[in-house]
Amino acid sequence: MKGHSLWQILGRDLPIRVKFLVINFLVMATTLIVSAILILRASTAVRENTLSAEKALITQSANTLSATVDEVSTISETITSFPFLNQLIYSDNVAEFLAREDTSIYASDFFNTISSLKDTQIVTDIRIYLSEDFEYVYNSYDRSDLFLPISDIQGGYWFGIFAGQPTLNQLWCPSFYLTKHEIKENGSLAFIKRLGGRNQSGMSDAYIVVYFSQNTLTDIMRQRENNSNTIYYLINSRDSLVAATDEAAAGLYNLSYVNIPEKIGSDEDFRKVVILKQSLLMAYRPIREADWRLVVSIPESDITSAEREVLIRQFWIYLFITALALAIEFILSTSLTTRLTDLSSKMTVHPADEQVGPLEKLPDTKDRDEIGQLAGTYNRMIDQIETLMDEQAATADQLRVTEVQALQAQINPHFLYNMLDMINWMALSGSGREVSDAVQNLSKFYRLSLSKKEIYVTIEDELRHIDLYVLLQNMRFDDKIDFIIDVPDEIMECSIPKLVLQPIIENALLHGVLEKNTREGTVVVMAWEEMNEVSGKEDIVFTISDDGVGMSKEKLRELNESLKNAETRTKNSTVEKETAAGESAIVNGSGIAVTNTHLRLVLLYGHGYGLTFRSEEGSGTEVEVRIPKQTGVTR
Repeated sequence: MKGHSLWQILGRDLPIRVKFLVINFLVMATTLIVSAILILRASTAVRENTLSAEKALITQSANTLSATVDEVSTISETITSFPFLNQLIYSDNVAEFLAREDTSIYASDFFNTISSLKDTQIVTDIRIYLSEDFEYVYNSYDRSDLFLPISDIQGGYWFGIFAGQPTLNQLWCPSFYLTKHEIKENGSLAFIKRLGGRNQSGMSDAYIVVYFSQNTLTDIMRQRENNSNTIYYLINSRDSLVAATDEAAAGLYNLSYVNIPEKIGSDEDFRKVVILKQSLLMAYRPIREADWRLVVSIPESDITSAEREVLIRQFWIYLFITALALAIEFILSTSLTTRLTDLSSKMTVHPADEQVGPLEKLPDTKDRDEIGQLAGTYNRMIDQIETLMDEQAATADQLRVTEVQALQAQINPHFLYNMLDMINWMALSGSGREVSDAVQNLSKFYRLSLSKKEIYVTIEDELRHIDLYVLLQNMRFDDKIDFIIDVPDEIMECSIPKLVLQPIIENALLHGVLEKNTREGTVVVMAWEEMNEVSGKEDIVFTISDDGVGMSKEKLRELNESLKNAETRTKNSTVEKETAAGESAIVNGSGIAVTNTHLRLVLLYGHGYGLTFRSEEGSGTEVEVRIPKQTGVTR
């Protein structure tokens, strides 16, 4: 080997079998080094991943709890701002206010609002406690479940807090702040707001109490627990436990509200805290609107145990994968070198003939050996790939042309102009509310038509789109169009190409119902699932029927034949011919939207899918739309 460089020896002179042995050795050494590094870093990775997941969980819990608190606070604000309650509390003469004729109307609205607020999933009850100055209210309204005397709760802990702090206007009450009667009859937690001034006895005029369940908060925290030893608890500024996933453990590892920032530090990360000789990883998040802090506590031993399990598991996994990879690599390399040795005796490759670039055919050969068969197979594969690529490109271009034409056909300028003229007429006639409804519905209609870029939408979205279209047309034609949708809920989430049903509905209205002398009628949309005997899979079949003027047998035959001819063009014609056919349809008639809808379905799903028309002159028309059942919206 004198005169040869090391690169030449390794790159060219060594036999292939030796090269593979060198590769095996290098792979084994590299795998062992990488495995050792990964195992050494696994401990840190496990801890970081576990705490990162816990940080996300506590943030989610805090956000959900804050949203719950916000909802309770909003309900209280809604009640407080109600005109009836404000006039009642701040009126100089309560009896005179209650005797007014308009007061009963305000009161009815107030009580109805209270009833609706109590129907939420969070709020369990609402009470308004009034001082003795409002005794007349109890006699005027049979609402003992809402208005109650303050004397009923004067022995309660929360009432004592308000009495001792005249400047306190609101209070979030944990369970033990409430009376036993409140907990039993109303709820285990409450948000209380003080209303009005203070009477001669030093008592406030009224308190609004919104009750909710402690279980609601506990369930939110339990949904976020990552393991059974993790503890979530809420503590308020008075160091009272509001709720906890494990009250006993929360009481054992409880931190003072004031000391939480000092002990745990930033509310963005976990910190190691030792309580009763137990090492814990703790973090907290403040709850908006309430004087609460959400604290999570994880025993460090859980993290250490998880680290140890991962280390052992990774070690055996790495060992198994390394052994398996080396064994497979040895078997494959041996097989490969043997076959290459056999092939090298029948094929000679010169360095000058080597090319790098696009796939090219091998020279044709009449040899019948393995190399000749390989060359022939390779050449046939290239031919098939080129054919498939040409067909795919043609189909893609064809689909794009048809899709653009179909979408353009849906954006009917005459429909937009007519709607704008109608809105202008409404505005001139002073129908402000109707103008607002028309503009909003028109905006929703074109938002569904234009804003989304997906090829597919859910059947529910498509039905909403055609419902808006008929609604807008009814605004033009004085609600003379009855529109019925009978589609089962089970297929609402299935996918359908965008803007398939709307051009059919438009055709049914403009060329069916509105051509009748009465210019009124009914359009019915139905759908069901049906087994396709050819594919053996389920299809979804729509029928759009109207009781319009219908079509003659000759016109119906021509329409169905035109759909078949268009389908044939998609199978046999070039993109240029299809484009010309589309342009011709635009010039010759208004059926381009329906034709393009049929073509899109054929291009997307294949032959056997699309539109079929049935009609009888003077009795109406029925259009059948068949698509395969597909769940989920494919982009």
